[in-house]
Amino acid sequence: MARRYWNIKLEEMLEARVHLGHKIKQWNPKMSPYLYILAKSKEKVLAKRKEKVLAKSKEKIKILAKSKDKIKVLAKRKEKVLTKSKEKIKILAKSKEKILAKRKEKIKILAKSKEKIKILAKSKEKVLANSKEKILAKRKEKIKILAMRKYHLINLVITARFLSEACDLIFDAASRGNQFLIVGTKEGVADLVARAAIKARCHYVNKKWLGGLLTNWSTTEKRLHKFRDLKIKQKMGRLKHLTKGDTTKLKRQLSHLQAYLGGVKYMKRLPDIVIILDQHKEYIALRECITLGIPTICLIDTNCDPDLVDFPIPANDDARSSIRLILNKLVFAICEGLNEFNK
Repeated sequence: MARRYWNIKLEEMLEARVHLGHKIKQWNPKMSPYLYILAKSKEKVLAKRKEKVLAKSKEKIKILAKSKDKIKVLAKRKEKVLTKSKEKIKILAKSKEKILAKRKEKIKILAKSKEKIKILAKSKEKVLANSKEKILAKRKEKIKILAMRKYHLINLVITARFLSEACDLIFDAASRGNQFLIVGTKEGVADLVARAAIKARCHYVNKKWLGGLLTNWSTTEKRLHKFRDLKIKQKMGRLKHLTKGDTTKLKRQLSHLQAYLGGVKYMKRLPDIVIILDQHKEYIALRECITLGIPTICLIDTNCDPDLVDFPIPANDDARSSIRLILNKLVFAICEGLNEFNK
């Protein structure tokens, strides 16, 4: 099998979030060769970050406590000064009434200043308490964010290598006139699957995988034959001549068959290669391919089992951008192979 250049760029894969895997708890140990950062190393990094954040917050709390102690010392000094001034006023009051009057006025002024000092002290305490709470809240949020970042990262160099190998395989298969089936039944990916399959002129399933679609091929052929007959009748206008009850029944059957078999209506034999976009979601389809010995190309995320697939592509199978990028590369390879076949 000759190697070809498929213009696979690491920058594009980064932008498409191909490297983002699942959380550490949701991973499959068999995926360790395809990962960039493993669980143990990530946990150590997160633990160190948490320790640093906690140490900084403790230091700030100590500084706040020291400032609070200083305010208390100043308040005590002011109280001593006030008591001394009161004693002096008493001595002067005995000698002169005028001086007493003046001293009384001064005492009133001092009392007002004392109240102001108390108010200031209370306000400072409130400010310090609020700032302490805010600092602690911010630190807690940061710790939560760090704890949330327990995700595996897929090694994009390995992804690029496996994707190019899959493209080479698809190109060779398409150049020999082999049939392909694309399977992707997620809600956010259904339109991408349909567009890609139509562009590559291959079969697809994007609504729901009917159990036994491949393993019970004889019944599937009967359903497809019935579906094609109903389509012909609808085009020729034969359904109009039937009763209302019969027409409604047939229309329901048509809509049901269109939804589940619309992408495989022209499939006359089992496919040569099946492209699966999510191992967990399309597990029934994968099991059918394994029982029939049909080669599979599958996107495998960090929670998947690569041993079940013939040609795995380690990539994020949840992000629409990631699936679009990989589908585009595979479809381009199919189109190039078909051009070679038609020459």
